[in-house]
This record gives sequence, structure tokens and C-alpha cells, in this order.
Amino acid sequence: MPYKVLFAGLACFHATSANDVMALLPDGRHSSPQHLASIVVRTRDVLPLTLWPGAFTRYDATVFPITQPATLRLPSSGTAVVRTEHLLPYLQDVDPTFEIDRTQAKTIVCMQIWGTLTSLFAPRIEAIYSELVTEWDDDINITSHLGTIALASRTEIAIANVSNDPSNEINHFRIYEELARVPANLSRGPRPMDDRPQSTSIHPIFHPDLIAKITLYCSNTGCC
Repeated sequence: MPYKVLFAGLACFHATSANDVMALLPDGRHSSPQHLASIVVRTRDVLPLTLWPGAFTRYDATVFPITQPATLRLPSSGTAVVRTEHLLPYLQDVDPTFEIDRTQAKTIVCMQIWGTLTSLFAPRIEAIYSELVTEWDDDINITSHLGTIALASRTEIAIANVSNDPSNEINHFRIYEELARVPANLSRGPRPMDDRPQSTSIHPIFHPDLIAKITLYCSNTGCC
């Protein structure tokens, strides 16, 4: 049975081919406003083998902070390629010179992805987030040098990169400049999007008191 990964906040999907797509979350720990990354799942789906420092529970969800740059590994059948439905805003549409070199990009999270990627409007807010559906028939282990998260099969996993400060909206989007191979200027921000379905997700990541209300300027993006 497949499982679903939700990407909320600042996350860019960088593709070199249909078989090579990575999710790159720019490092906003030292930006203003500060952005922090985490993994959020329903507490009932967390299995006893989980070992991750700093995890805490709130609103029926367990939050696993990502406090330093990490490569996340999630299981997949390995047979599916990424198919994108409802294309994301592209960083080159804001700055035509924008390029990403994965070896130079300043990320808080990077991860290879497989499956079907769909972009949606987040519930009750105008930000665009993505849902990745990946084929896998067993329990799910998320691994990195930070630890291991063991989850029941068919879990909905949220990977967030958000701020608790909704002010200075354009500065949120400019954190994507941390991914650029050479200096870039994203001060123009993304254009409003009006052709995405509205999500009906009830995942706790969208609880208004769990994370800040993200806006268009904290939308997912694509590149290259």
C-alpha cells in the first residue's frame, strides 16, 4: 500500500530527469524571519523503535525537529518515477538566471523522491504545498544521521520548513536564494496561482496552532 509525504513551507523540487528528483529544503535557521524544519506525524502511527532527539508531542502529533543539515532516506519500491501533476511555481520565473548545484546548495534537508507529486493549495490558506504518493508495502523507516523514525504503514508524513513569524512575507521566499549556484534575486516573489485544487487534508501539520499560517511566499517551488 502506498504512503503519503506532505511538503509544507519552503521546499524546492530539483529535477535533472524523471528518474532523478530531489526535494531540497533551504536552510533558514539563520535567516530573518527564522525558518525551522521538522517531520510531523500522527502520534498513533509512531512505532517503539523510533529514536530521534528532541521529539515532542502536541495536538495528537509528534514533531521531530531537524536541527542540522540532514539527508533523509525514505523507503520506496524503487520502480516508480516522479510524475508531477499541477506544476509548481518555478524559481526561474522569478529570476531567469536561477540555477541549482546540489553540491553547493545550502539545505537543511535533502532527499531523493519517487512516486507521484501533486501540488495543492493548503487548507484554509493560499500557500502551495505538495503531496508525494510512494509505493511501499511495509512499515516505514525514516533514517538520517540524526536518528530513525519508525512508522506504521500507510502513514501520512509531513516534512515542514516554516517560520513562526508571518511578517516580512517576501523575506520568506528569498530564503530560496540559499539554493542558488551563483547569487540570485528573488525579491519579486512568486506570482499568485489560481489553478490548483484546494486540499481537504486534515493532517495535524495544518493545525493553526501547530505551525504558523504560511502564505504564498512560503509555497513549494520547482527548479531546473
